[in-house]
Amino acid sequence: MDTDRVGGLDVARFGDDESAFVIREGNRVVLAETWHGKDTMWTCGRVKASGVHVNVDVIGIGAGVVDRLLEQEYPCAGINLAEAASASDRFCNQRAELYWNLRERFRMGEISLAEMPSELYERLVGELTAIRYGYDSAGRIRVEDKGEIKKRIGRSTDLADALVLAFAPVPGPLIAFVV
Repeated sequence: MDTDRVGGLDVARFGDDESAFVIREGNRVVLAETWHGKDTMWTCGRVKASGVHVNVDVIGIGAGVVDRLLEQEYPCAGINLAEAASASDRFCNQRAELYWNLRERFRMGEISLAEMPSELYERLVGELTAIRYGYDSAGRIRVEDKGEIKKRIGRSTDLADALVLAFAPVPGPLIAFVV
């Protein structure tokens, strides 16, 4: 298992969206890919072939991928971006906190996308720059959710979500599902 690399996975399966998988090594994105029309078992196999810990969007179809990977004792973490943020006084949920942290890393020049294929780079930049933020009534930062973005720009931010998951904190030791 490669412990220096971390993956982020946004699972879509057969709908309008695509599954997106991003792997980072330190602050460098070393792999970015998307696919469409593959079932969750194929997706699990793709993740296992990568040999990296993966953070998975566990809302919806991603939950099944996490369940299967944990059943196989593969290192992964399900991240629910709708859950409360660590800094819940500043961010309305994890989505806002993780996207804001990613924004700050870009602002400080701490992320390199130089190794990405140009077509995926262009798509990712388009997705990242399409995301809007604002504030809730408590003054906390709120990032536009996927549904709002998709309605506004006509597509989902699959790659951007995979990137934010790749740069999400890796949890401590995980307990795998035991039969």
